[in-house]
Amino acid sequence: MSNTNVQSVILWSLVIVSLLSAFIIGNRLNNTNLQLLIEEKFSDYTVDYSDNDIYQLKSKSDTLFLSTYETIGYGGSMIVATAVDANGKIKNVEILHDTETFSYIRKLQKHSFFSQYENLDVAAPLEHGYDIDNVSGASISGKAIAKAAQRAGHHLAQNTFSREPIKTERSFEIEDYEWGILLFFIVSILLTFWLKKRIFKILTYSLSIVFLGLMWNSSLSIAFFSRILLGEIPDLNNGLLFWIFIGFISIGIIVFKRNFYCYSICPFFAVQYFLSKLTGLNWRLHPQLRRYTQYVNGLLLWAVLIVSLLKNNSTISSYEPFSMIFSLQGNGVQWFIFPLILIASMFVSQFFCRFFCPIGALSYYALKARKGKLFKTTITTCSNNIGPSKLLKLQSFIVSILYFLSLFAIIYYLIVSLKA
Repeated sequence: MSNTNVQSVILWSLVIVSLLSAFIIGNRLNNTNLQLLIEEKFSDYTVDYSDNDIYQLKSKSDTLFLSTYETIGYGGSMIVATAVDANGKIKNVEILHDTETFSYIRKLQKHSFFSQYENLDVAAPLEHGYDIDNVSGASISGKAIAKAAQRAGHHLAQNTFSREPIKTERSFEIEDYEWGILLFFIVSILLTFWLKKRIFKILTYSLSIVFLGLMWNSSLSIAFFSRILLGEIPDLNNGLLFWIFIGFISIGIIVFKRNFYCYSICPFFAVQYFLSKLTGLNWRLHPQLRRYTQYVNGLLLWAVLIVSLLKNNSTISSYEPFSMIFSLQGNGVQWFIFPLILIASMFVSQFFCRFFCPIGALSYYALKARKGKLFKTTITTCSNNIGPSKLLKLQSFIVSILYFLSLFAIIYYLIVSLKA
């Protein structure tokens, strides 16, 4: 075994050990105190634990009975509480703690999803799509919350009010948008990888922006893989979209040795593609800097996973700008990263995909592993240079500034996430 291979084996061993260590530390540091969460959310009440996972909340004028249930949404887990008054009517449904994608929770709140539960009987079906309406663009989160509210509510109905809840006979079903995404994936792969005509690629990119981006607000995120490491894996009924995304990229890499997602299906790649075509520019980093960008992207991937494991939160360190561009939802420094990436994409083709995308880095290493080259290091030479042109040097300087601004913003975001 060559020195390069030995170094690679040592490096990957350290990566695995660090991830395992972060997982163990995160689980020890982030134990959830359920009663404390309830007291914070229901601060006007005195909280007492009775038995059978039921809490009694008392105020001067009201008495509530509360039960909780933990569920998994689109981007992470949620602890949902159903609070019921003495007459068996639901007072409210609250999220006590969550690692769900921020934009989906905001969308549910904006469309008064939680207010649907007020004054419903605790023994009612409480079924998503039956007596609880869906919210387009956040249906996976809504379905998960509805399931948790139903389980908690029916637990109260049986154990506090001695009533048998009404249950609907609803078998496993695929939502219309899930059929749409599944069909879109299949058609996109056929158009871009087998027919290989430019017009089909442009059509696929356009449809990706319209349907995956604007209509369904769905894209593959590094949070999906953080969830796997954290053991937050949804079932098919409540997380079919998760399995569609993970399934297609896994089949592509394992069976066909190709990345089916990044350069044919990803809506944010499509946005960058059209921005680049709109300006007609493709400025380049200086070769001396470009040779290290692959390693920087790998380090960012590692850092994202480490922060997620340490905080026991699959979405906290995800700096990807997908939800910001398609739903205009974000927080803090994300609003600096987002416009910076868009501006840079006008000058550098696939700026985010090439230099910062954690899914792109993960796919790269997964493909290397599939081809048996994970422990082989490729040394990039820099024989080509920027050349004597002052214009080319200026372009390289501007691109370098955009690169470092984006990199520092992402690092800052990860540090803030770790301190949160």
